Amino acid sequence: GPVCSWGAASGGGRRHLAQSAAQDNFTRPPAAAALLTLFDLLVTFAVISWGGIVDEGRIRDRFSMVNAAAEKNRAGDWALGLMSGTSLDGIDAALIRSDGAAVFEAGAFLSRPYDSGLRARLRSVLGGKGPVEEVTRELTLRHGEVVRELLAAAQMAPEAVRVIGFHGHTILHRPQEGRTWQIGDGALLAAESGIDVVADLRGNDVALGGEGAPLVPLYQAALAAPLERPVAVVNIGGVANVTWIGAGALDREDQVLAFDTGPGNALINDWVER
Repeated sequence: GPVCSWGAASGGGRRHLAQSAAQDNFTRPPAAAALLTLFDLLVTFAVISWGGIVDEGRIRDRFSMVNAAAEKNRAGDWALGLMSGTSLDGIDAALIRSDGAAVFEAGAFLSRPYDSGLRARLRSVLGGKGPVEEVTRELTLRHGEVVRELLAAAQMAPEAVRVIGFHGHTILHRPQEGRTWQIGDGALLAAESGIDVVADLRGNDVALGGEGAPLVPLYQAALAAPLERPVAVVNIGGVANVTWIGAGALDREDQVLAFDTGPGNALINDWVER
């Protein structure tokens, strides 16, 4: 089944193909697997192993060493990841070069806060009420601005990026009812950026009985591959989650386990708003 919606941007026009979980003839877009690895890039996390705590800088150094030989033969593609977290703080954007299994290079990244007006409008549509269509368009256009800013900072043309991973913003998440809703218009972002867009990243997992969250474990597993394992990764965003990465082959489902652990910064944000 499909993992996402696929928005394509080309010189001959723009198109967006929204696939449902019931369609079995869906072919995963090139580099789509890499998009599920992008969304924890800008989050500071602790990696807890039996040998102690390893900081992210040391992980990156060891990861680069292990992949040095492979990089000579497998160039991978540049992908651009976008994340708007449940803490309503703003948009994170990052570039990575990947083949969907390994991260060869971490490129430019930035984080841009929401202004108070957009933050209030996002808050007003939580739960799926209020002016959802208007806020969806505003949110998408803001993401387009961040994409252009990041590409300018990286001195990269849109043509150099194979795909954008567009998470959008979660306004409703009830996996026990088979429902999850992230607003964001993939077709509009493809038109704004001139780059193919993958969106609706959580829906298929929920449709197949999953929780739809967290999305970060595949990226964390790729980053932790050269470490002594097992390791655990703790991420505290608006909602906190943990990933356990076993000592066995990482293509085995039982070697990467992850789940939300409860509220993170969201409750602090709500308290501050009072």
